Amino acid sequence: ESFKLYIFLSGIIFLVIVLSLVTYVLISLLLKKMYNLKDSMKRVAKGDFNFDVDIKGQDEIAELAFHFKSMLGKINSLIADAVNKQATAKETELKALKTQIDSHFLYNTLENIKMMAEIEGKYDISDAITSLGEMMRYNLRWKNDFVVLEEELNYIKNYVDIMNLRMDGLLTLKIEVPKDLLEQEVLKMSLQPIIENAVKHGIVPNNLSREGVITVKASYVDGSAIIDIKDNGVGMSPAHCELLNSRIQSDLDPQYEASKTGNGIGVKNVYERIKLYYGEGYGVSVTSVEGEYTVVTVAIPGKIMKGGSRSV
Repeated sequence: ESFKLYIFLSGIIFLVIVLSLVTYVLISLLLKKMYNLKDSMKRVAKGDFNFDVDIKGQDEIAELAFHFKSMLGKINSLIADAVNKQATAKETELKALKTQIDSHFLYNTLENIKMMAEIEGKYDISDAITSLGEMMRYNLRWKNDFVVLEEELNYIKNYVDIMNLRMDGLLTLKIEVPKDLLEQEVLKMSLQPIIENAVKHGIVPNNLSREGVITVKASYVDGSAIIDIKDNGVGMSPAHCELLNSRIQSDLDPQYEASKTGNGIGVKNVYERIKLYYGEGYGVSVTSVEGEYTVVTVAIPGKIMKGGSRSV
């Protein structure tokens, strides 16, 4: 009887030892995972986000590590996005700095040329120089990336006045913008490149067989400000229009990069700036009917600028 009791007690002791060992191993594994996760969190707290959380398994700690790893990936993605936006903004700022010149000297030179034109009775040239001076003041006094729509419209009026000197007054600008939209916030220099594109690729190729008309309309639609710029030029085929939209909205398209250089900033650059400042849901799109018209639509958030917003 005592022998059976001995065997029974021995079995219980052995089982307790085995269970203790198993428990010890499991706890050790769990603690190891917890310490690894804790060390990972400490690295994040110190600003280190570029590492891999190597914790695997089916337990709760492994699941927690999986979600922590996913969060780390999102943080890295947000950091990369912020760095790219900062780099783009810096590049824009540097380009603006490169274009700055001695404005006082330039304005005086333009004023002298204007006076010479008036002495010679060339009042059309004098008016064009006045418009050019206003455009230069608008460009060089870059106090803010945003202006009211009224300022941008005045700028394109001056641009069209200058173009009419070359086009014998055959270019007409029609502005159909309600008064309440004149204080709408827009990115500075976001409409002129579109107007320039309309003249260069829409109206001029038409050989001015009829008066060139550019119409600017604006309205609020579902909380967004929609600005339509229409020209009565040559238009384009559906296939060409689709390709143009694809190039404008593409992240990388070397064939379209040429539009960002030369006299205009380019429609694609306008699209990129709108996406940079306003995010998804806003941008530039093109519709057209071949031989009749082209419409470039700019969509931005509806936002009225308040006191102190005017840049010039």
